[in-house]
Amino acid sequence: MELAPNNIYVLVLMLAPIAGAVLILIGKVLPLGYSLLPSFLVWSVGTVYGLFKTCPTEGGPVSMFYVFGGWAEPFGIVLELNRISWAAAGLGFLIGLVLWLHTRGREAYGSSFYLVLYLVFFSLHGVLFSRDLFNLFVWFELLSLCSFVLVAYDHSPRALMAALRYLFLSTVSIIFFLLGIWIFYRHGGSPSFSQVQGFLEGLSTASPRSLQASLAIVFITAGIITRSAVLPF
Repeated sequence: MELAPNNIYVLVLMLAPIAGAVLILIGKVLPLGYSLLPSFLVWSVGTVYGLFKTCPTEGGPVSMFYVFGGWAEPFGIVLELNRISWAAAGLGFLIGLVLWLHTRGREAYGSSFYLVLYLVFFSLHGVLFSRDLFNLFVWFELLSLCSFVLVAYDHSPRALMAALRYLFLSTVSIIFFLLGIWIFYRHGGSPSFSQVQGFLEGLSTASPRSLQASLAIVFITAGIITRSAVLPF
């Protein structure tokens, strides 16, 4: 599949939270006040700027891409920002902004908390912009580890128990997710969305592989909604 030229602002949305995470590490050496506001400004301004430059417009491109290292699909890592992922990234930023303002200035929240918080948005953007199932798995794992740390952050028995439950359910859910990836990779030859789409479009209802494709979709869906705590999972 031939993609549109690279859009650097898709990469900006990925780099803004990781740049904030790097700056907040200064709080490990110096007082938190020296790094808290600069890291927030880098993350928030970078994210807002990236969202502004990629804002969907009538008549504009449906999707924007960034290809790492010039390696196109199905061999390289490609990021895709479409209208749905743009809206999800914007909503995530608003939630993060409220959370940052709520925790700012409280002694219970140190540099470690904000470091993991920025990593949450870094991994969240990875989930939203991924174009293949394996990278989606990697980003989900990073997002789950960060979520686990945040749930257990205050080290209370209740928080630790909740974090352990979340870790257990995440482990179970990712097994289903990996089973679905394996089925698609075995029959489609690649975990990229474009290759999976081609594989599914080439199936007929009479094909014996249609049942396996249905199972893969069920496994992947069950893994995602279990990890996301969607009812009734």
